[in-house]
Amino acid sequence: MDTEILLKNRIRELAEKSYQQSVYMHTFFLTLSEQSLYYTIEREIFYAHGTFSGGYEDAERKVLMFGSEELFGYTGDFPISCLRIQSLAPKFSEVLTHRDYLGAILNLGIERECIGDILVENSGAYVFCMDNMLEFLQQNITKIKHTLVNATRVEPDEICIQQKRKPIEGFLASFRLDTVISLGFGMSRKESITFIKNKRVFVNGRLTETAGKTVSEGDIISVRGKGKIKFEKVRGQSKKGRFSVLLYQYI
Repeated sequence: MDTEILLKNRIRELAEKSYQQSVYMHTFFLTLSEQSLYYTIEREIFYAHGTFSGGYEDAERKVLMFGSEELFGYTGDFPISCLRIQSLAPKFSEVLTHRDYLGAILNLGIERECIGDILVENSGAYVFCMDNMLEFLQQNITKIKHTLVNATRVEPDEICIQQKRKPIEGFLASFRLDTVISLGFGMSRKESITFIKNKRVFVNGRLTETAGKTVSEGDIISVRGKGKIKFEKVRGQSKKGRFSVLLYQYI
């Protein structure tokens, strides 16, 4: 609880400083739980125009920045860079996981809050980081486990990320959060309610503790320990009144 209070106070300080000095201010990368804390005090500091970005659409770890062109008269950029890490000899490289990439980075002495999402693909990984970490990572990320790699900066228009998603189709009696989670993760409603009560469910980055909350098309639902799904669309309604829906599970 003390950590939550400290973070809320820090967010308030950044908002006030940004507004008073007419400069963009930002946090480091925040987890879903930390992002949710902002929403509990959003109304207090609405005047500072807080926004989130993780460097790409559907990012989980995000930077919170205060300020806007409307307030200051100029556009501010999020201090986020992207590295692409690739094997120097793809034919002989190991199969590397998210944990392998993250471990190699943290072993350099970098704090976790300086690193955003890590998206692993067949030929390497995209790593989002704070701008001030970019050069250090480029110079020091040379090996992941036993695989020699190089790290190069990727410009925003060069980022080609296609997150792997698995379609899930089914029928729902309603759009309650617990029923959507049950379908998306293949669990019972009782199990889904337990996750909600244990504060492990986030809808569009906001902690949600109401099982009966209505989910809408486009909503992103994250369940800690299970993963993330998107409520893509409602396809129609059966004669018995049940709704045909399409979800996507991120894998």
